Amino acid sequence: MVSTHVDIEQAEWTSGIPFYGPAAVYEGKNIVQLKILSDRRQEGGGIAWLARFSPPPGKLIKIVATALSDEHVFNLEGGKVTKAGQPARSSGGYTLNPKGQPHGAFIGSETVSLVIYRGERDEIVSLEVVDLAPWRLSSPARSDRMNGILIRPATQDDLAVLWDFLVIAAYQADVASAKSVPFVAAHLEGWQRSEDFGFIAERDAEALGAVWARQFSPDEQPAFYVDGRTPEVTIAVSGAARGEGVGGRLLSALMAEAARRGVGLCLNVRHDNPARRLYERIGFRLVSGSAVPNRVGGTSFGMTWAAPR
Repeated sequence: MVSTHVDIEQAEWTSGIPFYGPAAVYEGKNIVQLKILSDRRQEGGGIAWLARFSPPPGKLIKIVATALSDEHVFNLEGGKVTKAGQPARSSGGYTLNPKGQPHGAFIGSETVSLVIYRGERDEIVSLEVVDLAPWRLSSPARSDRMNGILIRPATQDDLAVLWDFLVIAAYQADVASAKSVPFVAAHLEGWQRSEDFGFIAERDAEALGAVWARQFSPDEQPAFYVDGRTPEVTIAVSGAARGEGVGGRLLSALMAEAARRGVGLCLNVRHDNPARRLYERIGFRLVSGSAVPNRVGGTSFGMTWAAPR
């Protein structure tokens, strides 16, 4: 093993989306950025980074997470605050979150921390931007609504649930219709193939949305094919759950798993689909020359997301 040296001043800040999810960008601005110092997880080691949190004026960044390995946090600049925005910890502090420990923080000013994980990084349960005033008055309804949504891995037993959401994603009338269209059915036939992975959002045991990725081969003639390391994303959220951030949380989980596997992601989006703005905000990019006519007479575009290196 050789020593690793990083010139901190020369290293560039990168988006925190791959590790913290889509909420790391707020109104088009990065509020969580990272400088990856080392990543030895593939060799059985850990990962270390500098994290910079930049809450918008008059707001707090609220983070809730669970440590998947011992986490050492050295606060270099700024610090945590209470829900009312009062200082709770100044620069120079140190925190150890042992493996399995749930923990959270409110960040009210630009903060830079050195974070060292003994193994895997934290599981981010939620990352939100909240107003100071509502937190002073306490707002359990918002907290309960967010905490009541569970994002869990999709399994082979979830096939019926996934078909329901494929109906929504493919604009089909029902499951029978979806199964009758070979191009649509190909997204779930044979689930769960060895390279398939996905997640389901639930509240009170009711499925609110689902996302999954499937690696197609050129022979399967998918609508948009990149390469053998860029599976295609299918995502849908029930009408009743839209506007609650379910789609963003599902994509966050999928992107984190894709990064863990070392693969990218691609998707096919209709030109008039408002979700396109979400995809662009979290790091998907339109592929030049990918516009094709879709089944309903409109135009669809290919988009890709690359896992961080």
